Amino acid sequence: MDSLAGLVFLCLSLIPVAISAVALVRLFPVAGRRMRWLQALLLVMAQCVLTSLVLGTFDILHDWLLLLFNMVIAAGLVFLVYRRKVPSRAFGIRELPTLMRQWFVQRPVSTSVIAAVILISVVNIVWAVFVGPLFGDAEAYHLARAYFWDRLGSLDHFPTADARQVESPLNGNLLQYWVIAFGDNHALTHLHQAAGLAMIVLCTLELGRQCRMPVLGGLLAAGTVICAPQLVLAATNGSNDLLTGGLGFSSLVFGLRAIARSRGGWRNEALMASIAAGLAVGGKVTAIPLIFGVACALLAFIIVRRMAIKRVAMFAALAAVGAVSLGTYGYVRNIIEFGHPVYSPTAQAEHGEIFRNDRRDPLQNIAVTMLQSPDLHGFAVGPLKPLRDGERVLIEKGLDAVGADDTMKRGVLGYFDRATRNADWNGSGYGIIGFLLMLVSPVLAIILLVLKKYRRRALPAVLAIGAGWAYLLVVSGIVPWNVTGEIRYFQAGFPLIAAGALLGLAMLVSRRLLLALCILSLAPLVYTTWSGGEAARMHGDAKYAKPFKGALYYLYGGKQVENIDLFADNFSGQKVGIWTRKHTYQYYFLRDLKGVDIVPADGSQIASRVASGDLAAGIVSPITELGEDIYMAVPTIFDRRRQFWLVVADPAAFIRDNALLYGLGIAGGNGGSSVSISGENMLTFLAETDRPDGREGGLLSPRWNRRVLVVSAPTGALADPASTETLQLTLNAPAAEEIAVTASCGDGVLPARFDQTRKHIIVEISGNDCVDPRAGITQITLDKASDQRLEIRSFALTS
Repeated sequence: MDSLAGLVFLCLSLIPVAISAVALVRLFPVAGRRMRWLQALLLVMAQCVLTSLVLGTFDILHDWLLLLFNMVIAAGLVFLVYRRKVPSRAFGIRELPTLMRQWFVQRPVSTSVIAAVILISVVNIVWAVFVGPLFGDAEAYHLARAYFWDRLGSLDHFPTADARQVESPLNGNLLQYWVIAFGDNHALTHLHQAAGLAMIVLCTLELGRQCRMPVLGGLLAAGTVICAPQLVLAATNGSNDLLTGGLGFSSLVFGLRAIARSRGGWRNEALMASIAAGLAVGGKVTAIPLIFGVACALLAFIIVRRMAIKRVAMFAALAAVGAVSLGTYGYVRNIIEFGHPVYSPTAQAEHGEIFRNDRRDPLQNIAVTMLQSPDLHGFAVGPLKPLRDGERVLIEKGLDAVGADDTMKRGVLGYFDRATRNADWNGSGYGIIGFLLMLVSPVLAIILLVLKKYRRRALPAVLAIGAGWAYLLVVSGIVPWNVTGEIRYFQAGFPLIAAGALLGLAMLVSRRLLLALCILSLAPLVYTTWSGGEAARMHGDAKYAKPFKGALYYLYGGKQVENIDLFADNFSGQKVGIWTRKHTYQYYFLRDLKGVDIVPADGSQIASRVASGDLAAGIVSPITELGEDIYMAVPTIFDRRRQFWLVVADPAAFIRDNALLYGLGIAGGNGGSSVSISGENMLTFLAETDRPDGREGGLLSPRWNRRVLVVSAPTGALADPASTETLQLTLNAPAAEEIAVTASCGDGVLPARFDQTRKHIIVEISGNDCVDPRAGITQITLDKASDQRLEIRSFALTS
């Protein structure tokens, strides 16, 4: 199913959920049309998560049953609304065109800037419908979990060695599961991130209203926040950092409204604050310190408002409802299974090994976060090249001053390079405007509190700044994320700080300042688009020479270019391979429509491309006849030992039918061996063997459904005539009957046997049995002579 058709089916599946949300808005109303939109969005997410948790707990998580369950809920709520004769609640859709016309007449420049921000956001999301969010973390566990649940109909732990399968809460991936189950397409699984962006806009508008800011001023503030480079880059990938920030912000604004209201209706807003907090905590571990910061801000507001003890107790009880029902499932399950809410023993060992020698004190972490923020992004070309180069020098000097320069350059995991030439969703910051807002926000908050003229009006903005900084302080003390340059984790706190600082500046200086800052925040988008085209021209890519096309189609990305050149220079055609994925080096709202770096799946084509010297050109030129999503496993460049690679002719079918994304690139990146087995339906499973830490490789309980499996490996891996390899497949359970297995390689038959006692299928391979230098890839065929279904637990190839 293509992206557009998947989007249609997804929307149809959400109709009963949307009906339920509208009914709940009528039954439990909150004041304000903007807040009703936010309430409806939160209720849609909450129902998707809760119904999935209920069915998944009983191992009946199937799309048709999920749809039926939600239809029953919708019917019940509609009946309840009808019986109670609940009045309708306006969402303000009809008045919007008239309001926009009035704004354009009264404030043409401000309205035009807001229109530009909306256009950028819409174009970014539309491109993302065609370019799936397949990046490293999505392939390792985000999408892998969702496909695994879809395949098994259960929320059981993903049986893999990847610790993140255990430590990660479920809510964000459950929203992705809905897209997979009903949209049948991974290209739409970024939509929860877009929802996070919408939440940030609505929350900034509400925060502006609480600070008595006109709607137009609130829109300019919201536009400035969401144009921060990191937020734009993250809005269309498959992680859940941006969603976490939107949910935390929602919890704050609903909580502030509930405390500020002296009469009826505050209970509904307190309940919505708890629902947002529960969705956040149940979706990402880093949401816990974020909600801690929000709770501190709300507690301060309660003290200022002198709320009665009885009401405080009721507020706390309502807050616990959503937090417990939506935020604790994953943690409780981990406690039951592993004795720890977040880490299994394996995960604790992994994290300790990675970060043991790279922890820094909290103040150093904060300094590094700040220094990573002022990113211009893009390639250093054109008139802004001196500014781009100067920024880089200042950042490196700042990192050196706080003692972090060596760590940041090296990268604790060996992959982070602060001097990367491209805009990167994982390491890019929040732009110069975002950096300045973070820098001045503490001083600004103090000034607003000291000046009596602004104190009462500015208090919501000050509390937002305080909540964001509380998050940064807590996380900097307990999580050493900055050593890997992953400033993306600060997405959860940045919107609160930026929105509060913008509204505070508008009070102290002028609302025109918001217009200027919003215009300046759009400048990096223009620069990056133009610089992408210039970089393409500098690299001699004639077909991508024009700046617009360069930004839209240019596929080079900093370190990838170096790896490609290294492949061509150091490896023969029989050994060359490259792991390909959806392109994540985005040029903001102008994205690559193809989105992939493609290498042919046919080994002979790889060899011919290397021989002719055009391997790099082949990688930046999509090979459309082979399909858009050709995957190959991590290349030998990462591990000089024997390395197998993965060949998939139909990755969409692979992802949909097997739910086995784990290992694409992860195995080779940490020194393991990626092994592929494919059959009539191409890829059947992927395993890791020979891990450097001695642990057993991860495998996702694949099923051998058809007769024939094909093991694919580089020809050179089995080229030593003196060696004998043993290929061993271990079954999950003893077979009900003897299995007759035959094995062949080329025209020769290989010795194969089935050990029923030990549940092993064993094939012996001599080095010269499977040599075919012309093919580039050797294929070993296994035939079990029947259609009996088998579950394979592990795979190994040993000398």
